[in-house]
Amino acid sequence: MPKALDLMGSNFAKAAKNRDLLLDEDLMMTMFDPLGKKILPFLTHLNFMFDEKKSSLAESRYINDEVFPFSLLKTELYFWARKDIVQSHSCSVLPSGI
Repeated sequence: MPKALDLMGSNFAKAAKNRDLLLDEDLMMTMFDPLGKKILPFLTHLNFMFDEKKSSLAESRYINDEVFPFSLLKTELYFWARKDIVQSHSCSVLPSGI
C-alpha cells in the first residue's frame, strides 16, 4: 500500500503542476504499472477489469447488450469531445444554467 500511495503522490504532483495531465490517459492509466510488474495478481486484476469484465447495460439482461464498463468509463473521461460519444439525447444532457 505505501508503494501505491507513493506512485499516486508522484503522479498527482505532476498533475498539480500541469492540470492538463489530470486528463492525460497515458499518465493516469499507467500510474500503477511499476506495482503491477512486481505483483502479478494485481496486474491480472487490472487486465481483467479493463479488458475482460463485461456487464449488462441498465435494464437489459441480454448477453448481446453486455459492454466493458471500465472501457466505456475511460472513453467518456479521456475522449469526452469525440463526436461518436457526445451525449445528444435531451434526457441525458443537463440544460445550460444548472
